[in-house]
Amino acid sequence: MGGTAELQENLRILQCCSILADEDGELPNHPVRFDRPRDGAAMPSASPQARRSSAPATPLSVPDDVSGAIATALNILDQWQLSREQQCAMLGISERSWYDWKRQAPARVGRDTLERVSYILGIWKALRLLLPDQQAYQRWPHLPNSAPMFGGRAPIERMAAGRVGDLYAVREWLDGWRG
Repeated sequence: MGGTAELQENLRILQCCSILADEDGELPNHPVRFDRPRDGAAMPSASPQARRSSAPATPLSVPDDVSGAIATALNILDQWQLSREQQCAMLGISERSWYDWKRQAPARVGRDTLERVSYILGIWKALRLLLPDQQAYQRWPHLPNSAPMFGGRAPIERMAAGRVGDLYAVREWLDGWRG
């Protein structure tokens, strides 16, 4: 599964989404480029080979407040028109937590939840880059897919299976499709 480099890249996405989303986690209605933060500084990008390298890991820098990323992930799941049960499975949380998060996204979450949120944001990012319009990237998770990892089923079936590894696999598959 994803190592430290993968998590660091996902944390960069979390930071971008925290900057891009408004306080309610609403996403912009235009395509977003993730290769540069708003301040104009270059954002490092890791290739799949670099992510798998055995280079020494650097300490992770987790934002103090990830509530913007949590709210954004919840809005993405709503855009995909997922049921409450599917959303809970993807986030690895209880229904009670889901209701609490819908009222107010938490500032801090555990590593597993942070990893799940980062994969959801990464999947959204990849779909935004790959597909031409909002309708296409909102429908993609529900369409049957002939790729071997999906076996003719809709990607959402794998994504909502409740295992963080499934979110990772879909994210990696989309990154490979992107090239």
